[in-house]
Amino acid sequence: MHAPELIREDADLRLERLVVPPLENNVWIVTTPHGGFIVDAPSRGELLVELARARGITAVLITHGHPDHIGAAASLHDAGMAIWMGAADAPGHPWVDHPLERETILAIGGLTVRARPTPGHTIGSVCYDIRGELCFTGDTLFPGGPGKTVGADAFTAVIASVRDVLFATLDDACLVLPGHGPTTTIGTERPHLDEWIERGW
Repeated sequence: MHAPELIREDADLRLERLVVPPLENNVWIVTTPHGGFIVDAPSRGELLVELARARGITAVLITHGHPDHIGAAASLHDAGMAIWMGAADAPGHPWVDHPLERETILAIGGLTVRARPTPGHTIGSVCYDIRGELCFTGDTLFPGGPGKTVGADAFTAVIASVRDVLFATLDDACLVLPGHGPTTTIGTERPHLDEWIERGW
């Protein structure tokens, strides 16, 4: 496992990526002069707690409830981090402080973050965007299409989430920051929606 990789930095925001085993999950680290947050908490709880404390991070935004995205969430919660997660994925997880039932505007570290329910990969999947410039998509959208779904209804739901929530409202230049693997942009992925529908996954 490598040190966090700097993805973007400007006057009011620093974005880093830490890739953690065993499934090579991306942990996105957003810091500002006023604090910050991380997106997803896959594993290595002690490391993430140390990293969060060093950067003044106070919050964790979970994209969905699959085990490889929440393995360190309890450790971060015990260390004093506030945790947001889709309400439909939250049952059974007592560390969820803020279950998200609808589109919600969050104010964290001086940033305005829009939490947007995007069911499909799981029923409680949530994407988070900052200023329409950065979108943390979890396993809802990767380079090359949506993440794995189980059953026709879930696939229909994830396609609707990508089409009606992400593609309908985000500009082509918006950077897509998925739960695994490399980044992409909305503009790169938008032309391929019909191909994904035809292939059915």
